[in-house]
Amino acid sequence: MAEYLRGRQVLVVLDNCEGVVDASATLALGLLRRIESLRVLATSRQVLRAMGEQVWPVEPLPVGEPTAHRESPASRTGQDGPAVALFAERGAAVVPTFTVTAENRPAVAEICRRLDGLPLAIELAAARLRVLSAEQILSRLDDRFALLSNGTRVDLLRRQTLRAVVDWSFDLCTPREQELWVRASVFEGCFDLDAAEYVCAGDGLTRAEMWQLLAGLVDKSILLVEERDQRVRYRMSETLREYGQHKLCESRAEEAQRVRHAAWCVELAEQAEADWFGPRQDVWYARLRSEHANLRAAMDFALTAVHQTQEGVRLVAALWFYWHYCGLIAEGRYWLDRALAADSRPTRHRIKALWAVAYSACNQGESSRTSLRSGYLPTRPKRQRSCRLL
Repeated sequence: MAEYLRGRQVLVVLDNCEGVVDASATLALGLLRRIESLRVLATSRQVLRAMGEQVWPVEPLPVGEPTAHRESPASRTGQDGPAVALFAERGAAVVPTFTVTAENRPAVAEICRRLDGLPLAIELAAARLRVLSAEQILSRLDDRFALLSNGTRVDLLRRQTLRAVVDWSFDLCTPREQELWVRASVFEGCFDLDAAEYVCAGDGLTRAEMWQLLAGLVDKSILLVEERDQRVRYRMSETLREYGQHKLCESRAEEAQRVRHAAWCVELAEQAEADWFGPRQDVWYARLRSEHANLRAAMDFALTAVHQTQEGVRLVAALWFYWHYCGLIAEGRYWLDRALAADSRPTRHRIKALWAVAYSACNQGESSRTSLRSGYLPTRPKRQRSCRLL
């Protein structure tokens, strides 16, 4: 190749290098050393780590915010985003009469958003229009790997299923990276290094190696990196997170992992509560807003798991300041009501929750409502009366 390309100005494209990363890097470097005018473009789910390599992430198709249930000016002029446009094109290929209308546009946009803008997933979902409506496809996305399990004969030969594609990415990871992927699937939204060390370390994975394993998952495009408030955070797409949750469930370690996640949220909430009335209040506000999805997931788990309800009450009560001072009184009231109904044992965390729900009721204009009327306080056994002869 070097002899043939010598003296020419050529772009060499190496496609799908993730299966042969070392060989691709060796080939690229060998050619570049011999031919000064050569340029190499390599596509891969894993960076090659070759000298002089410049990484350019290829983002999924833009999906935007959830669409309102009315036709927007942009949609009336046919300016749908690339993800919706791809769904419409592939949908019309299987159902010639299919078009994106004001009625089905919200469902189509939500399908594209739930599928993270992944072209393959969108194409496979659009193929289901032969037997399902867009609204029916959306309602079945909770198990996307079953819904998108088949495509056309060409699809089956070319790339099989969405599950097979993700299986391929999973197999490219080392066993320890696979384990971290599975454990990190309990996070909702984003998480940082401290959270990964707390929740995912142990049982074979050490805190000291956590950043290296995270770096490996970033290199393999499993985790995306973003910076918020001077903290690097990691995010997993919904499709990859659901895959990890399936693996976690199969390993029968899901409950233990969610207990760790809930314990981390409790510690975070109590640290924020202790430091709230001070100079770092704005820092804690930004931190808790970033972890809002994780807090919701932890509360939902703890208040439904049989042996975790007291931890759920503890977490909800520790966030009383967050509900009241960050404009979340209505949501806080929901979690407080739910926590008090889930566990009636008289603990100091329940007392704090009772105080917090009373404070919420006052702020919501329900000052006449008492905890006793709401049934929050456990009923005390009546004292037995005895008669004594004097």
